[in-house]
Amino acid sequence: MSTPVNPPPKMSIVVHTPMSDINTLIWQIKRLHRERKIPRHFEEYIHPLVQSEYVLTESKITLLDGFLGFYRTRLDEPEIYCTMVTPKVLKNALELDTWFDTNLMYWWFSIFKVRYPYVFFYDASVCSWWRENNIKALEENIWGKDGIKVWEAKEKRLLVFILWHEAHFTLLVGDTQERRWDFYNSMKSDRSSLPACKEFIDFLGKQFSNYGWYDTHVWPILVETKIPYQENGNNCGVFALAFANHVASKRPINFTQVDIPYWRSKIVVDIYSKSWEINSHRLPIDPFLS
Repeated sequence: MSTPVNPPPKMSIVVHTPMSDINTLIWQIKRLHRERKIPRHFEEYIHPLVQSEYVLTESKITLLDGFLGFYRTRLDEPEIYCTMVTPKVLKNALELDTWFDTNLMYWWFSIFKVRYPYVFFYDASVCSWWRENNIKALEENIWGKDGIKVWEAKEKRLLVFILWHEAHFTLLVGDTQERRWDFYNSMKSDRSSLPACKEFIDFLGKQFSNYGWYDTHVWPILVETKIPYQENGNNCGVFALAFANHVASKRPINFTQVDIPYWRSKIVVDIYSKSWEINSHRLPIDPFLS
């Protein structure tokens, strides 16, 4: 697995996509000349074991189909407006043998975190910055100037961290009301990520205590075991993001390895549609009328 990369400079993320914008994009995609068939990456959904709650909506299917159509025939256009994550990275993210990096994770968190004001989503690169001892990046993303981020986090119900250790992603969630850490590891045989997680919690505790939050390092750690486990070595990042989504939305975790194509496609569609919403004005002409 490749080392997580730092995200690009932050961009302003517009709160919920207006339905008018979504419908406009879908209408434009439908005007593309293409064969009406299920994309190869989407064929994974035609499976009797896929649960109904992990199937894309019709609008997201259309967006996914449109993205693949643009990628195959008019790549120059999504390269203009896909500034958060490049079209190539989005396309590769649909492949079941592709690892996610923290840049893609960062942007997906940025898009959907507005729905959960009681959750503090930390930058997905925080753990790698900690290992690199990148104090400047840690200060900007964990404690902030004069500890402002610590106090913001203390007011939230949940703290969400993507952890990275020995080419493996896991999820750490702090519950500020229950005063507990929940650890989610999709690799059942992994024995090294939990000790690394404890080291990270100790580091957090020291930083938080500098700004008056003294007890996080003594919160108990609950290792979640009633969770799905990955069946290959490529999907740990997808599992970590899916866990985070369920925890934030307070939904039971019911997905399995079979549903991973859904999560890959959902993440790609979410980032692609938000990129269009923010940056489609950069297109020099209306490509759908040409």
